[in-house]
Amino acid sequence: MGILQIASSAVCGSVMATFEPSTPPTFPTAENVFHGAKDTHSDMVCCVPAFVEQWATEPAKVEHLKTLKGVIFGGAPLLKDVGDRLASEGVCLYSLYGSTELGIMAPYFPANPGLDWDWVTISKQMRPVFVPYGDGTFELVMTVHGNWRPAIVDTTIDGREAYATKDLFIPHPNKPGMWKLYGRADDQIMLSTGEKTNPVPLERILVQDPHIQAAVIFGTGKLQNGVVIDPKKEHGFDTHDVTGVERFKEMIWPTIERLNAFAPQHSRIFKETIIFSSPDKPFTYTGKGTARRQAIINEYQPEIEAMFEAIAISSHSEVDLPSSWSKTETLRFIRNVVHTVLERDIADDADIFQFGGDSLQASWIYNQVACALRETSGETSPCSNLKSNCVYQAPSIALLSRLIYDLVNPTFEDEAETKYTETQRLHDLVSHYTSDFPARPETLRESIATKDAVLVTGTTGGLGCHILMHLLSDSSVGTVYALNRPSATFERQVQAFQSNGLDADCLNLPKLRFIRGDLCEKSFGLEASVFEEIRDSVTHIIHNAWKVDFNHSVTSFLSLLGGMRALVDLCLASPYVQPPRLLFTSSVGVFRQYDGPTYALEEPIEDPSVVAGTGYSESKWIGERILAAASEKAGLCAASVRVGQICGGVNGNWNEREWFPSVVKSAQYVGCLPDVEGDVSWIPSYNAALALVQMRTSDESILHLAHPRPVAWRTFMQAIAQRMRVPLVPYSAWLAALEQSQRDSQLSDLGKLNHNPALRLLDFFREVEATAEKEPLGCIHMATSKAELAAPALGLPELGLEWVERWMHVWQESGFIDTPQDA
Repeated sequence: MGILQIASSAVCGSVMATFEPSTPPTFPTAENVFHGAKDTHSDMVCCVPAFVEQWATEPAKVEHLKTLKGVIFGGAPLLKDVGDRLASEGVCLYSLYGSTELGIMAPYFPANPGLDWDWVTISKQMRPVFVPYGDGTFELVMTVHGNWRPAIVDTTIDGREAYATKDLFIPHPNKPGMWKLYGRADDQIMLSTGEKTNPVPLERILVQDPHIQAAVIFGTGKLQNGVVIDPKKEHGFDTHDVTGVERFKEMIWPTIERLNAFAPQHSRIFKETIIFSSPDKPFTYTGKGTARRQAIINEYQPEIEAMFEAIAISSHSEVDLPSSWSKTETLRFIRNVVHTVLERDIADDADIFQFGGDSLQASWIYNQVACALRETSGETSPCSNLKSNCVYQAPSIALLSRLIYDLVNPTFEDEAETKYTETQRLHDLVSHYTSDFPARPETLRESIATKDAVLVTGTTGGLGCHILMHLLSDSSVGTVYALNRPSATFERQVQAFQSNGLDADCLNLPKLRFIRGDLCEKSFGLEASVFEEIRDSVTHIIHNAWKVDFNHSVTSFLSLLGGMRALVDLCLASPYVQPPRLLFTSSVGVFRQYDGPTYALEEPIEDPSVVAGTGYSESKWIGERILAAASEKAGLCAASVRVGQICGGVNGNWNEREWFPSVVKSAQYVGCLPDVEGDVSWIPSYNAALALVQMRTSDESILHLAHPRPVAWRTFMQAIAQRMRVPLVPYSAWLAALEQSQRDSQLSDLGKLNHNPALRLLDFFREVEATAEKEPLGCIHMATSKAELAAPALGLPELGLEWVERWMHVWQESGFIDTPQDA
């Protein structure tokens, strides 16, 4: 900030007050800038946010700011709580957005934004394009138009030359055209889990601590974030003094807790992940006084790697080792580990992931158990047989304890007996959720509604937001209840629409009721009047909300199955003769162990051994059986729709964490792509969602949702290989190259997953059958004859190569895939 504001006087008709010329020049501070503005009777003040934050602590200065026409800030974000307080007290705040390459892009003196002070609009003289970046964020790309041209042109978009700012924005939930600066694309930290951390607002929280001079958060390619902190000089200490280090951590811990309360769960900072600067490696700063992020991370790379290695070896090692691996001692040890990691006590049979557990805690539990097995068993340690996903497969203290006990004390069970036990467990769960269906109300009446009222769950995902869009566009639907988890805000719904290239304006239609609730709570956690309105008006339910995680055992899906049963009970409580029809989005995954005709028929699956293997597929099968039982025993009208592979939204936005995008990205690391015999029946979200909406009126109980006109795998893969400058090789050669890349990499195990995400699914790729009997990579061919009769939308043509262009464009724009240098 500075030169642009001075130059603006020539075109805005304003008079700029500055410090007197002197040698050396006057260094601006919060104090001299404030008094300079006051003494010159300035109508507006233009400054950095740090000055505003300091003025906000002095009531007298705030009173003066309220008399000004405005306070303009830029160059960095203003603390949210400070801005909100000043705006609510009548201070007119303006967020100025610009860059050296483009100049000022926001209107210079817009109307008073009020409480929308941290949102900006782009000048109508500009031609901006907001490109989806992922996680609801968009990168601003400014295109050349007319006689205007940015100082730098580094990309093209829709055939027009443009400059990619690398600035990320999020859209206003209710005011189209207003955007909030989220951060820099090159600052985003991609964890090995695929989750992203925006470090800038978190670092801003840290530097508010009076003991901290600067902080740099890191974690690219790792399972979790860490931070390097530069203490203020007056609070410096010897970093080799363990007592001093721990004392300083305690001093700043309230600030860390405030950061963790603000940050997404995957972005939290723990005591074990804090590093402090040392005098022989002083922080370096830019001319603006901000820490040089990448230079500091590079300088402290040895300390960072050592920290992560220490965590991997001895996470939470304060838990006492078991005196033996008896059932009692194993249970005690596992209980202590889980309670320590979660920082709370839970029941032995409680699901760890239902009580705050996540991938980070699961990794810590695994590391601690593996470490204990190594230390107590020596060379005969069974930890080599302990899978890293053991917490997902045994997600409670009791189950994990049994798994570890059996590992240390192996018995030889008959394979048939083990299989019987697994299938019987699934039968038992079906029995649990299909007993005691409620009776229909004694007095029933005919519905006089002329239009449908549809309740749909899970509308913020790729398929879900397309379902919602089609329901809102359907003239035969009068009311749409979009029921989502309490954490799913309307803003997130808007972002989901925009990320998938959908018109978010339709979310303002009066027919939409956006509701947040929990299917497992009484009345879904809704007010009684809202729940009764839904019960007494809904004609159809589309149940699309489900956790997609192939690591978890079926135990971790029990709450979802309870929610399914709650929706069944809601239907049966309807006051109408014809209860609402319930449509459940099942999955092609229920054919996991299928060994029947080439094309699986649209029929019920009675044998649970067909689905055994992953908790996800088992839970979907149980959901199907719940609906079948409710239809047979209680008169429910229901259908299970087995959804095949969805291949992205209308703009090509295909979730980067899914298997196929992972295969494509890994080509940059492996140097090839797999050539597999067979066809794929992938279907875009737009068409799949429209088909689902049409299927709500079908009388069929089982339907398959896949593209009726498959396309050869090679058709797509040849085009992608050409775009990425890599060869197609036989599947066996590709798999061997993938395995070799794991051995050759110099990165840490977690870093490999970020650059080479197909490694996450290495076990899956080893197991699948690459034959023409199935779709490539083991998927089953599903018959769709009944579905085609139920849904005219399935009369779509086969997918063309334009979809490759869409996928690659979105992945390259988001930075997920590199653009070839000679492209």
